[in-house]
Amino acid sequence: MIDPEVERGAFLLQGKSSASVLPGLLFHSSAACPHTEPTVSAEQTVSGTPDEQPGQFPVPADPAEEIPAENQAGELVTMHPAADEPVCVQVYQTLADPFVGKLSMMRVVSGTLKAGTDLVNGTSGATEKIGKLFFLCGKKQIETAAAETGDLVAVTKLSAGTGDTLCDSTRVVRLPRAVFPAPCYGMAVRPAARGDEAKVAAAVQKLLEEDQTLSYVQNPATNEMILSGLGEQHLTAVVSKLKEDFGVEVVLSVPKIAYRETIRKKVKVQGKYKKQSGGHGQFGDVI
Repeated sequence: MIDPEVERGAFLLQGKSSASVLPGLLFHSSAACPHTEPTVSAEQTVSGTPDEQPGQFPVPADPAEEIPAENQAGELVTMHPAADEPVCVQVYQTLADPFVGKLSMMRVVSGTLKAGTDLVNGTSGATEKIGKLFFLCGKKQIETAAAETGDLVAVTKLSAGTGDTLCDSTRVVRLPRAVFPAPCYGMAVRPAARGDEAKVAAAVQKLLEEDQTLSYVQNPATNEMILSGLGEQHLTAVVSKLKEDFGVEVVLSVPKIAYRETIRKKVKVQGKYKKQSGGHGQFGDVI
């Protein structure tokens, strides 16, 4: 006869692996119930159920899963998230840190990523040197020598952008890129202090690498710099980030409207210009 506790644990692990079961925990604190003791610890809450070990909850990638990609010839190829396949990673987020610099967050899609590896950018064809690898836990950076399939790691000082695929030279592919919403709300932006145009442009350029829903272009009709995003609150947050992280203050204003006129019909007008100030005078007749 199968032990009910063992059967229950196996059922929960299988259900969580297939995302068909989402366990919920109900627990109380000693502050709310001073005469009782908490029955579930913080570590057990994170792990999922009281009798599970913390390492049982993460589900490894299924090596049989098929991941569609595109090779250099534009042909569709199939990859698998297996450790014995050539390494392939994708940058899913870029962070602009004023102290560290450009921080690229990437997911290991296949193979094992090791520090010091040379990878090929499947989007641009350039070679990228992978430096130190870090696991991020809040503001804490935990250095690691290697990252396995399915791991999320951070690398500094890469030229790759968000959505780029970095892979082994033996198999250069491009993974599908995430589709971001297009900017729909624009405001004219200018530096609060004269002469800070270059500082503003450099800081905004770093934010453009971090936020794919931003745009920063010059209106050729009015010569204004237009900062566009997903809404007023979005641009307010960008202005606050420019001030707090990069020390640049900007002012937002409503963009000017470039009114245009056109010739609608033929007219006949005559104008004369006369000027006499001594000596030879000036005369003009425009018809």
